[in-house]
Amino acid sequence: MSQAEFMQTVRAVDLQVDRTDLLLQALTMQAQHEGFVSKLRQKRLAALSLRSEEEEEAERARIDEENLLADLRMSGIDPKDFEASIDRLDKDLLAMGGRRWLGGRGSDTSPQG
Repeated sequence: MSQAEFMQTVRAVDLQVDRTDLLLQALTMQAQHEGFVSKLRQKRLAALSLRSEEEEEAERARIDEENLLADLRMSGIDPKDFEASIDRLDKDLLAMGGRRWLGGRGSDTSPQG
């Protein structure tokens, strides 16, 4: 093998190594991209699920309120009078040293110890 043939073989091998390196880099970048896309998809699905749960909860609360108003009306109780009574009771409890928990606007809705 002449020196020229040897150099040509070395260049061909170098080109093949360069192509292999580029291919490995491309495969690595593709895997990273797929991982990023997968994580992004999972985050979006989690956000959508959370939003759906919040929307469901808001819908349940709206339905509960509508049912309560309907029950009050069927019982002959004016909903505004009922709300005013609850607010007065809540204020009376606060005045006695209790904590606000009867469902008044902006209050904690769970009993406090």
